[in-house]
Amino acid sequence: NPDLEAWRRWFEAARSEVTDIVRRTHHIGPNETPDFDVISPDDVTRAADQTSKILTGLLAGIAAVSLLVGGIGIMNIQLVSVAERTHEIGIRAAIGASPGQIMRQFLVESCVLSGIGAAAGVALGLAAAQIVANFMHWPSVISAGAVIGSGLFGFAVGVVFGYIPALRAARLDPIVALRRE
Repeated sequence: NPDLEAWRRWFEAARSEVTDIVRRTHHIGPNETPDFDVISPDDVTRAADQTSKILTGLLAGIAAVSLLVGGIGIMNIQLVSVAERTHEIGIRAAIGASPGQIMRQFLVESCVLSGIGAAAGVALGLAAAQIVANFMHWPSVISAGAVIGSGLFGFAVGVVFGYIPALRAARLDPIVALRRE
């Protein structure tokens, strides 16, 4: 962009002139280290971009930990459910339910839990974004793709963590399950 290059050349000339004036005013020789900095808007933009990348990484890390904790929570709830309903699982298996049907039952329960959790997370995220935008007097810009993507990802995490308890329920031996109370 020719206009941008002209502006940069002008700024470098202005920077050099300002640096010379401030060096003379502060009585700093040409070989001495200056006690000031002259920064350009490009420097400020680069610093803001770097800060933005750091904050994005930090937020992504927090989100990953939150998803992991939520997934472990769903898995634990489902494992307790399998343990408490062992007798019921044994009865279903004894009267002809296939391991696939038992597994689907627990996967559906996991889907319901993770769907509720993902919907609650999206709602809280939207509310928090709106509150921060209002508090900071920023325009509220929320990407529909990001909202849908985060909801689907949260749902998928719940389903993945619900798979282990569903598999455990499907693999229960009906005789052993019926003996447990």
